[in-house]
Amino acid sequence: MGLTNAGLPNGGATTDYTFQYDTALGGAGGPEPARLTKVMASCDADFNLMQSWFKGVAFPFSKHMEADVNNNDAGSASWGPPVQLNSVTGDAGYLRMLLIAEVTEMFMKSQAAALGTSG
Repeated sequence: MGLTNAGLPNGGATTDYTFQYDTALGGAGGPEPARLTKVMASCDADFNLMQSWFKGVAFPFSKHMEADVNNNDAGSASWGPPVQLNSVTGDAGYLRMLLIAEVTEMFMKSQAAALGTSG
């Protein structure tokens, strides 16, 4: 797996994220970079909304986090960071939902730590 930001606006960087995708997902017939470009259009507003849900909770990682789209159709996601989005066939809305789910989990982990729970 090789990652690239080829064809993404601003080299894959937004205010809050740096995106890359598996090269196997690009090119003729591949979903990238068009699909990820759509995700990038809303990701910063989504981050700001999530941050408003967790007022007073510090985001546990660098605000400019890396998100990678992998050539794995598990339809899943994880974070370490980076956030790993595993979807070959999902549309941009599905990738966006995976990203929101993972970033929300990061906020929840930070909230639990602040409260002294294992969350």
